[in-house]
Amino acid sequence: MKSTVKRYHAIVHLLAYLLVFVVCLLTAASAQAVMQLIPPVQEIQVQRGRTGTFTLTIINDGDEDVPCAFSAHDLDISIDGRPFIPEGGSERGCGQWIELETTECIIKAHESLLLQGTITVPKATDGGYYALIKGTFVGTTIPLSGEKVNLKDSVISLESQAIVAVLLTVPSSRNKAVLVPDTLFVYPRGEEKKSSADVSLDFRSKEGWSVLMPVRNDGNIHTRASGQVSIWSESGMRIGSAPFQAGRGYILPGKTRNLTATGESVLSDGYYMLRIALQTTERFSMTNSFPFAVYQGEVYP
Repeated sequence: MKSTVKRYHAIVHLLAYLLVFVVCLLTAASAQAVMQLIPPVQEIQVQRGRTGTFTLTIINDGDEDVPCAFSAHDLDISIDGRPFIPEGGSERGCGQWIELETTECIIKAHESLLLQGTITVPKATDGGYYALIKGTFVGTTIPLSGEKVNLKDSVISLESQAIVAVLLTVPSSRNKAVLVPDTLFVYPRGEEKKSSADVSLDFRSKEGWSVLMPVRNDGNIHTRASGQVSIWSESGMRIGSAPFQAGRGYILPGKTRNLTATGESVLSDGYYMLRIALQTTERFSMTNSFPFAVYQGEVYP
């Protein structure tokens, strides 16, 4: 009986310790969310063989001084628009061309820092090149302690990161974005992908209709694309429309982005017409219509 009571008290002490630990983590994580690295996208234009400059702002809105570290890397982007640092670099990466004025510092509470960067462009270049500036912030340090466990000098430091995408344009008469649409997917009852690597997965939710179209950029410069999707009934009545977009709309050269649109209602069985209007920042426009049918929840061309 005594051993059972002791075991019970040990469990209670452990649960109480874990609860305090989780509360500390949540409090510290909330403090970590006050570091800002802006703007999220830095566009810059530099002539070949020249050097350009840019300025980023780091803001500490928290109540603690925060140690910071900054670094420049090549940038890649996933089909769903998530930026990341590619292993082995990128064909159009320019992280190695960038030099940051400050790589390590401490930003005091409620203060900010202007981070200066220079980018030196080689002569044999044209088109678009891409980098990622990563800021790493070390926040609250939580000391650990526990009964019957030696945790002396043990601490947990919470670290957060923020990134800025640098989009470099090297002017040239050969610069051109060439958008190539891929297979169009229509989901009468909404669509939710299980994997960003396979856009054809047909896992449906109870949302309204959705449209997905991968678009590849075969040019040498980035562009921004967005548009409108509308669906019409067999009798010519508009069922609904929605913006056709991919996050901020950037499509980098050699990359594919998923453009998506989601309506408010589901599509019942019947015949429909899908109309797409797409435009880029260079005023390239594309319009097209696609007839399709829905039968028992499946789409047929």
